[in-house]
Amino acid sequence: MFRIVSLTAAVVMAASAASASDLRISYGDLDLATREGAARLDTRIRQAANQLCANRTPLEQLACRAGVREEALSNLPAQARTEYARGSRSFEA
Repeated sequence: MFRIVSLTAAVVMAASAASASDLRISYGDLDLATREGAARLDTRIRQAANQLCANRTPLEQLACRAGVREEALSNLPAQARTEYARGSRSFEA
């Protein structure tokens, strides 16, 4: 059990070296309240994460990408986060 916890902590620390603030992820042209706009933001975040997290082991890449995504979304202004949440959960009829 201790070994797993230690590995997780090491991966999280390695992931923290890459930061979404190292790249600009634009969203001003997107309507985040729509499914399409939220999906496009997800794509941009994923592309930035892939760029920032390259040259790492597969396990480190997973943790790094998750960290970049979390940071990118947390850096959105409150209104944009609300719109993104609405858009990412919208369903087409």
